[in-house]
Amino acid sequence: HLLYGASSAEIKTSNGKNYPITYIIAGDEQNDIIRLSVDIPSEYVLPLSLSETIPEIRERIIVYDNPLELEYTVSDGMVFSVREIFNYGKIIQITAPISPGSNGSPVLNMKGEVIGIATFQMIEGRNLNFAIPSERIASLNLAGEKKTFVGEELFEQEEKDKKDFDYAYEAYGKALYFADKREYEKALPYLEIAIKTNISSLKARAYLQIGFCYGMLGANTKEIEVYIQAIRIDPDDAIGHYNLGIAYFKLGFHEGAIEAFKQAIRIDPDYAKTHCNL
Repeated sequence: HLLYGASSAEIKTSNGKNYPITYIIAGDEQNDIIRLSVDIPSEYVLPLSLSETIPEIRERIIVYDNPLELEYTVSDGMVFSVREIFNYGKIIQITAPISPGSNGSPVLNMKGEVIGIATFQMIEGRNLNFAIPSERIASLNLAGEKKTFVGEELFEQEEKDKKDFDYAYEAYGKALYFADKREYEKALPYLEIAIKTNISSLKARAYLQIGFCYGMLGANTKEIEVYIQAIRIDPDDAIGHYNLGIAYFKLGFHEGAIEAFKQAIRIDPDYAKTHCNL
């Protein structure tokens, strides 16, 4: 509901930086949940794992939320019950408070796994706070995956209805979806589509992601070639130079790595990781 009618939106990370939402992958209006694609460098975020089981009654939980715009607030409680609501489905009742601004917050077990998403409270009741179970989130992922196409099929499927701008961002968003799941080989065909765009900023990001995928797959020579291509498009991207330095280092090309790190520091003197690796 927060994105209804919006023309743009941003994600704010814990370090205070904002990143634009690039693509909506899948949504579920009934449960008010949505899966978004956001172009955030992988070194700035750590993904949370989804619990594969329904939590036990009286299991300890915490909610990491932003009630009343008070950022980075943690509330604790326990699972009170797991209910089945007619025409809605399974819902988890928790004792941790859910205040305005907390909707959409992750509900975590003591293993750090997401058991659900905070969704609503009944104001007239005491401790009547609810969360959508993680299995609903997982099914949303699957729904998004089923709607994807592979390689050039993405262009052919909707060529008459969409412009290159739409294709590129759609392909890039779906590539990030697979990369988040560590399915790098599935991400690559979508990135190959994204680099065909005339939007230079998106093309550079897509090349960086291709390099990242090649690196995770152990194809370090290809990784280097792609990072060089990304830097040609955007020579002032410190992350591109940093990633190139790491790729050189993996293959023992220390002189190339040092030069790449120096270029990254020239562009962004405060990039601490580059100083450490140099």
